[in-house]
Formats: sequence, C-alpha cells, structure tokens
Amino acid sequence: MGDLDTSLILDMIEEGVIVVDTHQNIVLYNKSARIFFGLENISSIHHPAGRIEPGDWVILGDNCMGMDDGKLTSQDLQLLGVKEEVAPGERIVVIGRYKTPETVPVFARTPASQKLKPLSVERTLDHGETVKVSVDEFRRRVDITLGSQDLGMDLFYSIGHMVVLDGKTGQLKFYQARGFTARSEEAAALLRGKPFVGKGPGEHYPEPVGHAMTDIHPEIRQVKSMEHILAGRIEHSGPEEMPINGLWVSLSMQAMKDRAGRILGCVLMFKDMTAIKRTELQASASKYKFPAFEKVQGTSAALLSVLNLAQRAAGSDSTVLLLGESGTGKSMVAKLIHACSPRKDMPFVTVNLPAIPGELLVSELFGYEEGAFTGARRHGQKGKISLAEGGTLFLDEIGEMALDLQSKLLHFIQERTYFPVGSNKPVHSNVRIIAATNQNLEEAVAKGKFRLDLYYRLNVISLTLPPLRERREDIEDIVRDILPEIAGTAGKRHVDLSHQVVELLKAHSWPGNVRELRNVLERAINVCEGNLITTQDLPAYMKSNPMVGNLNLKEALAQAERSTIVRAIEEADNHRGKAMKLLGLGRTAFYKKLKEYDLGS
Repeated sequence: MGDLDTSLILDMIEEGVIVVDTHQNIVLYNKSARIFFGLENISSIHHPAGRIEPGDWVILGDNCMGMDDGKLTSQDLQLLGVKEEVAPGERIVVIGRYKTPETVPVFARTPASQKLKPLSVERTLDHGETVKVSVDEFRRRVDITLGSQDLGMDLFYSIGHMVVLDGKTGQLKFYQARGFTARSEEAAALLRGKPFVGKGPGEHYPEPVGHAMTDIHPEIRQVKSMEHILAGRIEHSGPEEMPINGLWVSLSMQAMKDRAGRILGCVLMFKDMTAIKRTELQASASKYKFPAFEKVQGTSAALLSVLNLAQRAAGSDSTVLLLGESGTGKSMVAKLIHACSPRKDMPFVTVNLPAIPGELLVSELFGYEEGAFTGARRHGQKGKISLAEGGTLFLDEIGEMALDLQSKLLHFIQERTYFPVGSNKPVHSNVRIIAATNQNLEEAVAKGKFRLDLYYRLNVISLTLPPLRERREDIEDIVRDILPEIAGTAGKRHVDLSHQVVELLKAHSWPGNVRELRNVLERAINVCEGNLITTQDLPAYMKSNPMVGNLNLKEALAQAERSTIVRAIEEADNHRGKAMKLLGLGRTAFYKKLKEYDLGS
C-alpha cells in the first residue's frame, strides 16, 4: 500500500483529533477539530484581514458581559459612545460608531435575572441599511441582521458577538464566527486595537500546528490528566465532558509511545457535545409541556429513549436529523417536535424530496422572484421555505438529494438566506430544519454521495427511530390504538382480533414497520366477513408461520418473492436504488412489488 499519510487518515475521522508532543506543542490537528473549533475557513461570506478604525459601525450583542468576550468592560463600551456603567454578567445590545463621540449609540441592557426576555435594538445607518441585534436566551442565539442578511451565532453559556461595517462605505468589514476565541478575536480585544484575520474564499485561518496547546485552547490548563499522561503516570483518561473555547466537548486522552515504550506525546480526541448541551439548557428553561407525546403508543425501552430525546429537542430550536427504516414514524415524530416547540403556532411544511425532480427542487424550495417569469409559472410563486417562515421545514428523505442541490441547501442552512429563482437579492429566513432519511448518511459521505459539511450541519440532534421488530412488546398497544380508526373508516363499529392473529402479528418481522402493520390491518378489516379478524383475513405472506397450516403453491411463491425483496432491501441498507439492482427490477416493477407486499414506498 506504500507509505500512508497519517494526517489524511485522521481527516476522515468524525471525531476531532489533536496530537501534542511532550512539551505540549501541537504536532497534528485533524479536519474535524479544525471545523469544530473554528480553525477551518468554511464560510462563504468574505472579508479581508484588518482592524476596527474610527468611524466604523460596530454592532454588538453580549448575553453575559465579561464572559467569552475577552473580559469586555464599560471602558470598552465607551469607545462606542456608551456612557452607562454596565455590571459584569449583564446582557447588552449596542449599535454604535467606533471612537466617534458625536454619534449617539443605540443601546439596551437587562440584568442577568431577566435572561428569558429577548433583548434587541435596531438602527438605520447613514447609507440607508437597517441593522438589528438581538439576544434570545431561550433560543440560545445572538442575531445580527444587516437588512435581510443574518450573521447571527448560536451560544452555549455565554458569548460576545460582534459585526463591524466600514464607516465610509457601509460594507461588511468583520464578522465573528465559530472559533473566535481560538483565533483571539474576542470583542474586547478587537475594540482595543487587535487586528482580525480574513474570512471566506481565498482567506486562511491561523495554523494551530506548531503552537502551544494552551495558546490555542487555554482551558486545557485545567485538564491535569494531560500532564499526568506526558509524565508517564497514567496512559489514558476520559471521556470527560467540559467546555473548551466556549464549546462543550467530550474529551478522551491517550498516551502516544514508541516501540520502546517511551512517551512521545498525547492524543486528544474530542466529540462535539454542544448541541446536546444547548438542547438540555433550552429544555430546562422551557415553559412548554409535551402531553402530545403521550399519544404515541408503546412502552418499550427502545421507544421511550428516543421519545425522551425528542421531547428535549422540541424545547430547543436546534436542527434535528431523524434516522430509521421506512415506516418507523419519522414524519410523525417531526410533527410532534414541531407541535411541542415554541414554533407550534407557525407553519409545518413538508418537502418530500424523492417526489420532486431535481431540476424543479430549487424552485420548489426557494420559489420565484416577483415578475421574473411569465407563462405557466406564476409571478412571485412562493417556495416551501417562504411558506414555512417562522415555523418548521421538514425535509423528508434528505439522503436522496442530488449533490449539486446539497450545496444550495448547505448555503441556506449556514447563512439563513436564499435567493428566489430569477433574483439576485438574498431573502432572510427564520425556519427550523428537521430532516429525515432511511439511508446511512455516514456511508453516503464516505462514498462521495453526500456532503460532509452538510451532514455536520444536519446532524446537530440525531434521533434513530427503532424498527418495529426491536419493540415487539409495543405491537399489541399499537394495534389497539389504530384499529378503531381503521374500522370506522371501513364502516364497522367494532372489530376484534383472534388470539392466533395477535400472535402472528407479534411474530412477524415487519420490514415495513408501522406503515406495513397499518396496511395489514386495513386489508384485514376490509376482507373479514364479520367483526372478528382471523388468520384467513391476513395477507398470504404472513401465513408462512407454522401456526397457520399448509400453504398452497401460489402462497408459497408469494412468500418466497417477498422474502427475497426484504433481503435485498436489507443488504442494500434500505437504499432503494441498490435494492432494484440486486433484484434486477426496474423502478416501476420494484415499487409495484413494494405496494403489493406492504413494504412501504
């Protein structure tokens, strides 16, 4: 295989990896760690390196004065014209002009005791653009908007977020981004004259390799385990959860030795826990209760574990990725999360990605500009994002999205803005994203079929819904819940199941999950002669159980065909295209068989 480049291999690992030598100097820093700590320039919004100059407009939002802002003080705020004394821990929003005392700033403050009340100010600048800054403790976010462009940042415990506009032209001069503490770009430091690095295409962030670990990540000084590992007292430690550079991580460490057993350094491995911790904080502060989740039938540990996390996600505003086989209830959980969220009174809009041809998906999502098209296309047709404004956009089967469209979705999620078809004017959007797929996205990333950066953006809170075969104890509860509804639709007041049918339902593997179960019950209710469903009312493929008796040839062939399709889907990891190839079936024939055997669509 030749010589392997270790750094390239480590760049393929999802966890952040940093290697330090015995002097605690960084010798390797993988891609995931750079992205997590903000030392990889992935922004599409450009500004060159520079520093704040007199007359520049400074927009600042700080949810806790003195924390994660470079120890910002009232003296620093005086540079923006703020004359009030601000105590440490207070929340502030300010739009002021740097070292220009004749310009009176727009300023507001609240004590720490009023954290859940949003705080915001806005101002129309000399060049005509309206800017706004707001601190929303529940959403754990500081938003800074320039017209329709949102340059906001999520926060964990605390953040001092700042944007700077050129005082002469009004153009964007600086914006903070993830990793500002690792780049030493805290608000206080920049107000005191420290230069900032450039961002966006063509700009490069500082290289961490060669620097002392404590220079890039000062909190490491508090982690004594690394010193013990480098001194040979212990070989490993962790995982341990802690904040580093304002981000919450799970940190594990391992000694790195040569063949003779001598200590060469220490390997630090990080997992991003920020989204989960933010969700816990939001849920603990939320006034919302979630009785809607009680309607979900089932008491299995596998189900309750997922629903518990889903309730916590409902109380937050983070992006959610729902994983699981077809028919496990991903769309139902998405609706529950929305219905129990602060956005519950706003729209819930579903985009079924496989059902929309690729060439139409852009217009379906982003809509058309007013007056940009004529003929069959309506003027100013709204896209799904616009229809979901203020609410939730549910992207179903995200794994089916083409690569070229993934980049457009990534830009929207990153910047919270989009361009309607035919327009060059960005539109700001405030929607929450919930995505779902039955595919293995990590495998799709490895094969180059799904963008890694989009996967990171979607995989903030990940929920994997268990298949029905892993919670068989819930089947009877589910049946009792949905049976009256199906019976009523069929015009029957009451329908019951024989004991043998119940046992068959509990013994079946249910590759189509709850959707297949519903289809089986619907068929049985419509074909049964009385009010009792017996084994004779079940589909042929379910009668292969020894309890049922002998099968005729037609039933045996149907069962064999169904089993083959199920096996192909499993071997293809639920990827429909792969399963078609394994079976040698065309698309139409394949989906016809899925419908015939109640395997979902």
